[in-house]
Amino acid sequence: MDNDVYVELFRSVRHSDCAERALVLKALDIPHFVDRVEQVFVLMVQVEYQWQAAAEIRSYSEENRDWHPPSIPEPMVKHLAWPGVAIYVLVLLIVGYAAGADFGGYNWYQSGRLNAGLVVSGEWWRAITALTLHADVGHLVSNLGFGALFGYFAGQLLGAGFAWFGVLMAASLANGLNAWVQPDDHLSVGASTAVFAALGMVSAAAWIRRRKFDHRWAYRSAPLLGGVLLLAYTGFSGERTDVGAHLAGFFMGMLAGFAYTRIEQSVDLKTINQRLFGNVSIGLVVLAWLVALG
Repeated sequence: MDNDVYVELFRSVRHSDCAERALVLKALDIPHFVDRVEQVFVLMVQVEYQWQAAAEIRSYSEENRDWHPPSIPEPMVKHLAWPGVAIYVLVLLIVGYAAGADFGGYNWYQSGRLNAGLVVSGEWWRAITALTLHADVGHLVSNLGFGALFGYFAGQLLGAGFAWFGVLMAASLANGLNAWVQPDDHLSVGASTAVFAALGMVSAAAWIRRRKFDHRWAYRSAPLLGGVLLLAYTGFSGERTDVGAHLAGFFMGMLAGFAYTRIEQSVDLKTINQRLFGNVSIGLVVLAWLVALG
């Protein structure tokens, strides 16, 4: 029999269908190739093996008829993501106006900025109040934009209240950690620590979710790599950039993201009172400012 003669075994409009069956023949060392005839892909097999190949492909199709590849579950989209972003923007604008106008006769910057020595000595509220202060309008606008973007993603993934509570906790702890490693005279203001905490939280949570349901390295690592690249691109530029705060924010945000995935395994997040967590977050900011100005 002529070994150069090939006959058609299977055809499909999708190349992946032929390629999938070609893998079966390749594993059995059956000579074959995939050809394209106009708009159709055709799996060709050497005529000597056509009956064996047909039987193997038929057996493979029957075994996998009811099998579906595991898919990544869709993240639980929370309909309250936008209100959380709106409150974030409103808080920054209110504090920015009050600080710029010395509202109430207070020096908001001196009272609320992160002073490393004072934070280490016990003025914990500065780790929170500093997140709402900004050096100038450009600084404020930048953090409004990136914070709203990353905060929205976090709100969709975790729910607005739970997400912003996690961002506030991660960013406050990051400011405390940064104050502990900096000289006593180190000063810092800005919501960028919270921005990178939100980025770290989303990156870690999405990475863990994909790692469980997909074995492709590039696909499952994309969220984490994307977060690191964004941190490198936006977190190290600028003359007055507090690199330590950005790194600490991203790191603490990642820890919050990992914690979220652990909670997700044992708690139905739909049962979490998002409004409660949101109110607690607002309350902590208000309390910190009351102490700072008191």
